[in-house]
Amino acid sequence: MSALLLRPAGPDDMPALIDLFRRSVLLGAAEHYDVRQRQAWIAVAKDEEAFTVRLDDAATVMAERAGTPLGFASFGDERIDMLYVDPAHHRQGVARALIEAVELIALTSGIDRLSVDASDAAEPFFAALGYLRLRRNRVERAGVVLANTTMEKRLEAQSHAGDA
Repeated sequence: MSALLLRPAGPDDMPALIDLFRRSVLLGAAEHYDVRQRQAWIAVAKDEEAFTVRLDDAATVMAERAGTPLGFASFGDERIDMLYVDPAHHRQGVARALIEAVELIALTSGIDRLSVDASDAAEPFFAALGYLRLRRNRVERAGVVLANTTMEKRLEAQSHAGDA
């Protein structure tokens, strides 16, 4: 298996990232959200131009292997906006690699905390990385109510093994 490559997402990546977003929500969140909720969630990507602008306005990092996009994360203003991984690559370290990259970029930019509105599917993942629950939210999308949880993590420079 080839190595996981993390890199900034560019304009040519947007169609693949939009497709990945849709598949991630429709398939990856099926255990936590019903069909109506998932359809409402992906409605934000119906306007592909606006979705592309949203990704372009944020710092968006993508993960790929052998040229195939496996996931992406976007953030800005001390907030993780999106984290999506291709359902075929869940639990393979892709999301962790993306969030570790986001946290490193944030730290080197002088940001000492990040927040995220984590879906019910993503909340355990973020909790395992040290994000703390702040509040439960109800969000309406296309007339359908979705729940998520605002979480936050204070960032600290990590010491490297052998640095002692």
